[in-house]
Amino acid sequence: MCALGLSISCGEGGTGPAQRGDVEIALAFTGLRPLDPAREGSYQAWVLSSDTTSAGRFVPTRDGLATVVSPIRNPSRLMITVELPGDSDDRPSVHELLAGEFIGGSATLGIVRSVTGVSELETDPGHHALFTPSNNPELSFPSLEDAGLWVFAPVPSSTKHNNSRLKLSPLRAGWIYEGWIVHDYATATECWISYGKFLPDGFRDVNTRDDTGLGPFSGQEDFVNADPSTDMPGDDWVSNIHDLPVPCGLALPFDLNGNAERGVPSRWTHVITIEPRANKGEALLSERPFLMQPYRNPLGQGPPNEGRVIEYHPEFVPTGTATIR
Repeated sequence: MCALGLSISCGEGGTGPAQRGDVEIALAFTGLRPLDPAREGSYQAWVLSSDTTSAGRFVPTRDGLATVVSPIRNPSRLMITVELPGDSDDRPSVHELLAGEFIGGSATLGIVRSVTGVSELETDPGHHALFTPSNNPELSFPSLEDAGLWVFAPVPSSTKHNNSRLKLSPLRAGWIYEGWIVHDYATATECWISYGKFLPDGFRDVNTRDDTGLGPFSGQEDFVNADPSTDMPGDDWVSNIHDLPVPCGLALPFDLNGNAERGVPSRWTHVITIEPRANKGEALLSERPFLMQPYRNPLGQGPPNEGRVIEYHPEFVPTGTATIR
């Protein structure tokens, strides 16, 4: 066991040949909650030296604390993965969440080079608008624009990037973005409704549709493939021709907008999360958000097709420290 205060015996800087022998590593996190084992899986710590070795699975406390045991006394690096339900092998999953290098017996853990590639998350991604492309060819614009949300900037010059497209940091293979509208956000009755998963291209532009197309409540029979000209993420919630259960028993068409003249605020919030990317996705309308929720904005009130700023919230991105003791 590595003695307290004798940091040199724990591999100062994490260098040199790997030395076998159990040592405790104290973990402290912000923005990391316990996972639902049946739906989300579990966290697992891994230590790296000449190879990668498990330091065990763990559940953080409400204060974000945990302790794992490393079989290597002088690891050079530690990483935290999300191991999905049913994953019981002895290899790290592709869902690497946090990682950091040990320097002087401690490491700062972050998502860069774990969730993202080499860059931080984009802090000013762009705009979304209320818009219903599923029925505008039939009813003309404006029709039921308050019943749809689509990720684009109607006035590109109003964005930081002077671009109608959302700008997002590329993600590593285990992760994907997902968009949501949330009724009564941060209350006991909040209701999360996904509009689909998507990724940016190599230039950070989000220029393809999400995996649900126009959405199951768009009124289109083949909602995934209908209207191929709509090359942006988003959904419409206008009618229920597929006789699906509407989330939380809400009435269609949705009214996402507020009305300042009548003193009626919007009860909706827009959120973009980062989700573990699995071979078998969640069933339609059963989606639940992961803990990484870096982008959020209240929908507020405005005219149809007005760009609304998507805000960055770093407090919803996990970070951590690891200390050998």
